[in-house]
Amino acid sequence: MNTYFGLLAEFNGRTELPLEEVAPRFFGITARTAGFRAGAQALPVPAYRAGDSQKSP
Repeated sequence: MNTYFGLLAEFNGRTELPLEEVAPRFFGITARTAGFRAGAQALPVPAYRAGDSQKSP
């Protein structure tokens, strides 16, 4: 088994994961700190803000 299938099984096949769920476990930081780092593009993985709005950015 490789990393891809391990993560797929761990997160029940979800492809988009909330930062609050991933940050403490994989990065060792709080969700608040992760939010600040995501805004500064300082996380080791890509992060984006998903919303319910239909408006174009």
